[in-house]
Amino acid sequence: MSSTFLLLEWLKWWNKKRFAMHLANASQWVSEGGRLWERFRTCHLRPCHPHQLAGLRVRHVTLAGGGFRTMPYFGQLHFLRQGNFLDVNTHFYGASIGAFYAVAMAFETAGDHVWDKVAPGALDYCIAVRKHPFSMWGLMRNIFRRLLDEHLPDDVRKINGRVHIGLTYLLPTPQNCQISHFLDKSDLIDCVLASMHMPMWTRGVSPVTTFRGNLCLDGGFTSNEPGPSSVACKPRSLSRELWPSGASLQPLAGHVRTESDAEWHYKCIDRQAPLWQVIRPPPEETFMEEMERGWHDAQLACWVGFGLSVRLHI
Repeated sequence: MSSTFLLLEWLKWWNKKRFAMHLANASQWVSEGGRLWERFRTCHLRPCHPHQLAGLRVRHVTLAGGGFRTMPYFGQLHFLRQGNFLDVNTHFYGASIGAFYAVAMAFETAGDHVWDKVAPGALDYCIAVRKHPFSMWGLMRNIFRRLLDEHLPDDVRKINGRVHIGLTYLLPTPQNCQISHFLDKSDLIDCVLASMHMPMWTRGVSPVTTFRGNLCLDGGFTSNEPGPSSVACKPRSLSRELWPSGASLQPLAGHVRTESDAEWHYKCIDRQAPLWQVIRPPPEETFMEEMERGWHDAQLACWVGFGLSVRLHI
């Protein structure tokens, strides 16, 4: 057991060393994720909204966890952003990797253009894990900390109360805790990384992590689909939503579907990708297809959620 532990610790040390050398030569490196993201942003996909959706504003967005199954989220969020369905009043709820998306989109809708900066970096990570899984083991925390620290603004007050990140606190018993206010940028990044902590992957052999002095794990273990209090699931010791359903758009309970000011709740989820994709990205040549599928899923969800007949050109 001790020899295995030492071997894994050495592997993490070696991977960090290799990654540091890679960053030192960053000026000679072409971002594959950046090129892929630019291709997606400039592709033929354009929102086709009937007049009924012209004034639709989504007030709550749930971003479920799911590892690399969440690649279609790039397409789903791009559709919502492209269609002006999100604004400064939208609340974002994220668990696990969904916390990363939630924070990025909250800043984006608050006027800080970070989405087009962090998306290529996240895609670079997916590409690297697909190509060299062992070389990327234990580096997720370091890579996402650097990505967030480099691109997020210093002032987090504009998203306090609008971003809700789910964590799994371990003591006294496993329970879900939703964090909505952050002391500063460092506190926000620590919260996101704690929500993304998967034992034996995120930071090597470390089984748990800490946030504000509390032992915690990936937020998806206790509530993988965080949301508004009116629809939030009861805390569980183990989440039953770990393999979530499809994307959807619905008004919150008590709101009439035809009201223009309805509290619309969008669930950013994917259920079509195979379960093994939680721990390993799909083949690189399918990345574009995954994002386009997410874009179409979001369009379908908005049409069906608003009670319109489905006439999509896919």
